[in-house]
Amino acid sequence: MNCPTCGKPIRGRALFCPSCGQKVSALAPRSSTTQPSMTAASAVPWGASEGAGPFAIEEQGAQGCRRTTIVLVLSGLALLLVVALGVGAVYLGLQDRQEAVRQAALHHYDRGSNHLALQEYELAAAEFGMALQLDPGLDSARDGLDVAQERLEGIPEPTSQLQDEMSAAYLAEMTQAYERQDWPTLFATADRLLAANPTYRRDEVDRLLFEALYQSGLQLVEQDRVTEALRMFDRALLLRPDEHRVSRARELATYYVTGLSYWDNDWALAIENLDRVHTQEPGYRDVGTRLVEAHRALGEQLASAQDWCGAEEQYAAALALTTDADLALEREEAAVQCAARERAPTAALTPDAAEDGTPPPAGSYVGEIVGSEGVGSQKMFIRGHVLDGRGVGVGGVRVTIRAWDWSVTATTDGSGQFSFDGLANPVTYTINLEDLPSAPLDVEGKWGELTWIRFQPVE
Repeated sequence: MNCPTCGKPIRGRALFCPSCGQKVSALAPRSSTTQPSMTAASAVPWGASEGAGPFAIEEQGAQGCRRTTIVLVLSGLALLLVVALGVGAVYLGLQDRQEAVRQAALHHYDRGSNHLALQEYELAAAEFGMALQLDPGLDSARDGLDVAQERLEGIPEPTSQLQDEMSAAYLAEMTQAYERQDWPTLFATADRLLAANPTYRRDEVDRLLFEALYQSGLQLVEQDRVTEALRMFDRALLLRPDEHRVSRARELATYYVTGLSYWDNDWALAIENLDRVHTQEPGYRDVGTRLVEAHRALGEQLASAQDWCGAEEQYAAALALTTDADLALEREEAAVQCAARERAPTAALTPDAAEDGTPPPAGSYVGEIVGSEGVGSQKMFIRGHVLDGRGVGVGGVRVTIRAWDWSVTATTDGSGQFSFDGLANPVTYTINLEDLPSAPLDVEGKWGELTWIRFQPVE
């Protein structure tokens, strides 16, 4: 055939014209007896490919489709490079552009020479062809293109028998990689096998891939790379969605990662997720140690808010997992404080008494807890009423709730009702009326519970 650009003859399966370097738009017809090359469209990437494998040089002919794709991509890159150099000429001047083009041509020539030395003839031809497009006067690139095209003419098309032999060799390599637990090599070889022949002994290939993904995920968990392990478990479940052991491994990893995501931010949620892991598998990574630390941290947080009973509960939960003398002392101190608070009269229990034990002045509003109910939620609610001496609601009264350095103010409606919904920490909250003489009321927040309170003046 002749070059569509310069009209000069082109031999064999040349990809570029040896005279002008222009890429040939269509290859010469092949013999009808040759088998069509397998494409990589159905290949599935199962892991990171590391290394080229043992067939990188000897089996160049079986990779025709892949190389053709590379040639097209490289040609596109060359065109982009030419356009970029043209834009650069606006700033650098014509002389600088010519020098840049020459350097780019030499760069592609060097790459072509390297591919030629490695017997990668199609890649070499592509690089030499791009060098000639950039610099048609580069005779060394034209000579290299001639050599690469001559070598290409001597490479036979892959046959069905050769493809089967290659697939068998890939499968054998996958099996050997599985036996030595070399997961990166197994995944890379699976990519090559599926690209060359996606239907070859697919059940056996999928079995090896599934086991490799599962075992790789377990190893990543042990290496404290739990997020990466989750990706491996997800890919394994794509092959076998109903596999219980993988689903369980994924569930444990998910709860563990979620628990750590709440670390230092919400101890209650951190404990909730880590406890799910510990219940199913107490030896899972450092979940036991993590739970002890989380219970202790929440206990200290509650103790600082003087919620001694809640603190004692958290310290006890931590001691159920470990033996620690200091932790035992903290629990004992919290228990003493909790017992003292339960014995002491408070406004919540005796509305006729102030905090110092003396009766409040007549007309002062005193609060009391009047009831509670379950709300089936992971939040807490405190609601109440401000009533006058006749039991009629007092509207427009500002009511403030406090815990630590946090506070929120609500205003009673026409019926005297106020609400504090969605409280997020099981601590003791202090309620006070801002616009009326009143004694503060302490209310313990409890998960999934709505507590009702009432403020009324004493006579």
